Amino acid sequence: MILPEPLFSGKLIQRYKRFLADIELETGEIITAHCANPGSMIGLLQNGSQVLVSKSQDPKRKFPFSWELIKIGETWVVVNTANTNRVIHEALLKNQIPELIGYSEIKPEAVWGDHTRFDFLLRKESDQCFVEVKNVTLAENIIALFPDSITQRGTKHLNELMEVVRKGHRAVMCFLVSREDCQLFKPAAHIDLVYSETLRKAQENGVEVLVYQAKISPPQITVDYPLKFEL
Repeated sequence: MILPEPLFSGKLIQRYKRFLADIELETGEIITAHCANPGSMIGLLQNGSQVLVSKSQDPKRKFPFSWELIKIGETWVVVNTANTNRVIHEALLKNQIPELIGYSEIKPEAVWGDHTRFDFLLRKESDQCFVEVKNVTLAENIIALFPDSITQRGTKHLNELMEVVRKGHRAVMCFLVSREDCQLFKPAAHIDLVYSETLRKAQENGVEVLVYQAKISPPQITVDYPLKFEL
């Protein structure tokens, strides 16, 4: 996918109230950007780091700027979690994820049961495959980790994916590692043990786990290659 252009470069001042960040643009102007990332963003909130933001033309938006990327060392990291689904959607349409090729319909935001939405439903005749996608930004040494904060919602999705399998359908948990300095993925048991154990249980009960590396070359973000993982 291509990020909204033009992109504006700046430096991070601070993130606060979870969904807001103050940023100093290269022009010297200080703006408040929307931060579409519900996680703790451990390791990413380094004041003074280079960031890229986009600007909406919607006059109704209170905060027209959106925080898209941050540079940690020499590595760009995807901040805007909405972009993760867009990257995976594009990859599905272009048959870039071999494990998920062969479906005639790709439906985003698929309803399951009364209270659950999965990121994608793939269909071919009577075959159904529900796919949930997570954005991975936390890294320790060369290991990508998820989640970066306790996620009851993420655990709920795993339990629902197991229910999908029990009902005779295919279920996939797909992690996109949105930084290019990692060689392995693991669940972050030291942050959310319940999620980590549920992910392992889900795989044991038929939920497929996929981990893919993102390629980040602003303004473009694409799916690159499968990454090794240990559960």
